[in-house]
Amino acid sequence: MKSIIPSWGEIGRETVIIMAGALLAAVILSRLPAVRDFIQSNTAFGGCNCDGTTPH
Repeated sequence: MKSIIPSWGEIGRETVIIMAGALLAAVILSRLPAVRDFIQSNTAFGGCNCDGTTPH
């Protein structure tokens, strides 16, 4: 059972990895508007009406 439940050190390490990835993504999106626009235009969250048109 001990091998199934991660230790506090493993949880902390994974938390740091996730937070660093989120921070890196935020920095990339803030520095590269073309990437942000590409992602926004290719996701439903970016304004897709699901009928083939996008409100821009």
